[in-house]
Amino acid sequence: MVTVQEIRQAQRSEGPATILAIGTANPTNCIDQSTYADYYFRITNNEHEVKLKEKFKRMYKIYIVVVEVPKLGKLAAIKAIEEWGQPKSKITHLIFCTTSGVDMPGFRSIRQTFHDVSTR
Repeated sequence: MVTVQEIRQAQRSEGPATILAIGTANPTNCIDQSTYADYYFRITNNEHEVKLKEKFKRMYKIYIVVVEVPKLGKLAAIKAIEEWGQPKSKITHLIFCTTSGVDMPGFRSIRQTFHDVSTR
């Protein structure tokens, strides 16, 4: 009969953990957040909507983070895989981080990129 210790030992790799690739991604363009709402309301002839513009300023920043940062995370993951040069099926661990502070963006989209990797 196999012991619990033998099962645990078989599930562990030998040797130190190694980072095999690092992927990063940055937006392809830059939009000045501090003036975008003024610009948007000016070109849509809605400068008189002062309260709406203030709300838009708050909402727009959150939208960018929640919608766009996962796309950047996926791009970074793809770059790391290409740099590593091995199939996704060989990945045993995935570490990612973000400093957005609003949401934990990226994990679902990165997980879809690595759909054949266990997510325990």
